[in-house]
Amino acid sequence: MARRPYVASGNADPGALPVIAVLVIVTALVAGAVLGFVSQWLSLLLIFPLILGLVVGGVGAAQVKSRNMRMPMAMLGLALLGGVIAEGTLHLVKYWNVRRQIASDLESDPRAAAFLAENGTRQAVDDVLSGEDRLPPLLGYLEGAAKNGITITKAGHSSSSSSGPTLTGLGVYILWLVNLLIVCGVAAAMMVSQARKPFCEHCTQWYERNEPIAHGAGDVASMKQARLKLEGQQLAEAARSLGTSDGKSSSVLALVGCSKCNAHEPLIQLTQITGLKGNKPQTHVVYASLISPSEAAALREAVKA
Repeated sequence: MARRPYVASGNADPGALPVIAVLVIVTALVAGAVLGFVSQWLSLLLIFPLILGLVVGGVGAAQVKSRNMRMPMAMLGLALLGGVIAEGTLHLVKYWNVRRQIASDLESDPRAAAFLAENGTRQAVDDVLSGEDRLPPLLGYLEGAAKNGITITKAGHSSSSSSGPTLTGLGVYILWLVNLLIVCGVAAAMMVSQARKPFCEHCTQWYERNEPIAHGAGDVASMKQARLKLEGQQLAEAARSLGTSDGKSSSVLALVGCSKCNAHEPLIQLTQITGLKGNKPQTHVVYASLISPSEAAALREAVKA
């Protein structure tokens, strides 16, 4: 049969979108500020952006689930916005840390006493950051940070006293871009995947019932045969064709649906499980399609028979 993938309806609880937006933005600001503050002593390359993405995406996904948000594209936009805010806040806090350090150095330097008395500490710090090109202080800070570079150590953190390859100039800008992509990508993956999960519009709840119909082999040939039977609308035959697992891989044919009613269209889902003898078995959905309630009932009866 023609595969009918589940498509999110675009609905949500009343007022859900602005609430989720506010919480994602606040989370991004707080997470970025905290890691920006911590970066004075510890700066984990690629780990900090991963943490930011997990925090923003985790809060966002939890709200998507609790407020029945089924708007994947809107969640994609919010995740990207949250990622930009989180990474931007981290850089802003780093910038203010540098400003405080420069101000402390100037105030402790007797040679700068006259200039500080005439112009004030804030203007003096602005002049230092602006440099000879008279850039805006923030841009001057970013340019200076790129010129000074980032030393990458084997432990994965940056330190001016550590040895290792150092990124400077364009390399630093590329690293910042990669960090931003990590934050946005992780947050978007978590929020969008939750918004795309099947939802029962009748009962207004997510599909939570996973009803195994058959278990069997997980090798490539068995998966291909079962998938072809599912596509040919031979649901019961697909369940019977799975055979027996060889212990290295297996498969599960299940009906995924609402736990409160039988009026919805469940998903028939064929999942392959590999690496059973390893430490981390891997699952892969080979086939998934909506079927009618009558087809689901007929499949249950056929398998029982």
